[in-house]
Amino acid sequence: MHTISSKVNPADNKTAALIMQLVSIFWLMAKLVGWKVWIKDRQFPLAPVADWLNWPSLMQYCLFILSLALILSLVFKPFNKIILVTLLCSEILSCLADQNRWQPWQYQYLFTVAACIINFKNTKNFIGCIAFIMAATYLYSGIGKFNEGYLVLVWDNMFLKKIFKFSEAAYQQNSLHYLGYATALAETVFAIGLFFSKTKKAAAWGMIGMHLLILYAIGPLGINYNTVVWPWNMLMIALLYFVFIKPQNTPINIPALWPGVNKIVLLAWGIMPALNYVGVWDSYFSSRLYSGGLPLLAICLKDAGEIEELQPYLSTTDAYNRCDGAAMVNLQNWAMKEMNVPPVPEIRLYKQMQRAWQQSHPGSAARFVIYSIDKQKPVTPKENK
Repeated sequence: MHTISSKVNPADNKTAALIMQLVSIFWLMAKLVGWKVWIKDRQFPLAPVADWLNWPSLMQYCLFILSLALILSLVFKPFNKIILVTLLCSEILSCLADQNRWQPWQYQYLFTVAACIINFKNTKNFIGCIAFIMAATYLYSGIGKFNEGYLVLVWDNMFLKKIFKFSEAAYQQNSLHYLGYATALAETVFAIGLFFSKTKKAAAWGMIGMHLLILYAIGPLGINYNTVVWPWNMLMIALLYFVFIKPQNTPINIPALWPGVNKIVLLAWGIMPALNYVGVWDSYFSSRLYSGGLPLLAICLKDAGEIEELQPYLSTTDAYNRCDGAAMVNLQNWAMKEMNVPPVPEIRLYKQMQRAWQQSHPGSAARFVIYSIDKQKPVTPKENK
């Protein structure tokens, strides 16, 4: 089946096809920018869901190439069901081999494909699913920023210090420091506005402004960092326009999305993210985007030259003295330098990578310290020494 059902509004068909084409283009860009996370032949440890799911290197290469081919195919045939199902299956197989591939944008793109398959004959519901996913993303992202870690890592360090060039004395003042919560509040308010017909367009324009600011901050004119999320930010700008601004109708109709398999979208994006705050649901599955307050990992080396392959990733500073003066490798910096993709910030994955490291480097004196900027002290340090 190669065409969208003709039983629905042609305008919905056109918008749905455009959504899939846009997603495919920017997904392909993200895959190419962060290509090394999708292969096995790298130094950064893999974190398979189970040991037996650590597919051979050749298979992982094949899955990556197949993924690129299928995503490219969707640009030309956005509603080909065979391509959609094959892509969804191949992506799940690939992500089972390394949980660091469960990036926020990857999670959203997989649900976009799944929603397209589920609503193959009802493009209006498909558009509604996409609108709900976007609004829920912004809502939980905004709520997730109300913590000290966001103020320290994102607001103070990135925006005030590196982008706006404030002095340390200036942004350490409470008035300027806590002003960062205004950005979290704005995102939350805009997200709520997307749910209502009278406010959705204004809210969408507000979100577009937020994405433009983000692109300026992390792009070539700013700190030139985390290039893998540049395509996602550009995509969200396009989707905000075509899903919320251009149409005259209100796209989010929750009762219409509840029947049948669509309830999976509502549960995964509307309810499950709230469980992240009690440690049940992953942060990246809960739209914790640039939110701070998430666990980090430092690898401490008594001898800076102990592990040759870690030399390119040694940190020149240890601002919080996590390693007590020893040489340090920040896992975030290692992942970004080698794979151009951040590690998934979950303690269970840090411990899994620690075990894999110790197995591949027996006798190493490396010490693994899990900590959180939000708490300003190591998290469960006794279990990681």
